[in-house]
Amino acid sequence: SDQLEAFRSLNQKLAEGTEWERGFPDLIVVGGGAWDRLHRFSTEEDQETLKVKLRELKRGIGTMIQEGGAPVAWLVPTTVNDQALNTEEKRDHMTEMDMEDMRGIYADIGLLSVSSFVVEGPAFSRARVKESYDGVHYPSQVYDAGAQILSNSFDWLLPEREDTAEDFVPMQPGMMASPYFGLMMLCFVFVGLFLF
Repeated sequence: SDQLEAFRSLNQKLAEGTEWERGFPDLIVVGGGAWDRLHRFSTEEDQETLKVKLRELKRGIGTMIQEGGAPVAWLVPTTVNDQALNTEEKRDHMTEMDMEDMRGIYADIGLLSVSSFVVEGPAFSRARVKESYDGVHYPSQVYDAGAQILSNSFDWLLPEREDTAEDFVPMQPGMMASPYFGLMMLCFVFVGLFLF
């Protein structure tokens, strides 16, 4: 519901034409899954309420992209290590099979297809699932892989900037070089090689 409110606010800024006045984002990264499954999926009523909110979120994402706002990247939940889940509630509602169901719901509702880019959590966490120390969270190296996948997509996700100067000419190599600083660096290298 927080994501839904954020998209409503951003889409309202787009409609009013005030998106660039107060730091409109260049990229929106959004996702869900594990905690939705744990806290908002226990009864039939909760499940239907969540699905309604996800459909609204899909419309919000679609509006954002169609109206020329920021591109949206969707993060698919990572693989769950069932053996490491540390509470009974998690073992009952957050197993990998439950997460597969949630991933299916996201795909069926169309959240993956409406997003500009999808980072598949299982793709970079499945092989390292044993490193998930509480069943859900991973060491930072695993998340670094997902961040690298997302950053590789920036070439085609991020919009072209309109404020770049067309007459910009980069400085030629060596224009900012100083022979004295180069000589000083060589002295440091030789001191390091011979005295340490």
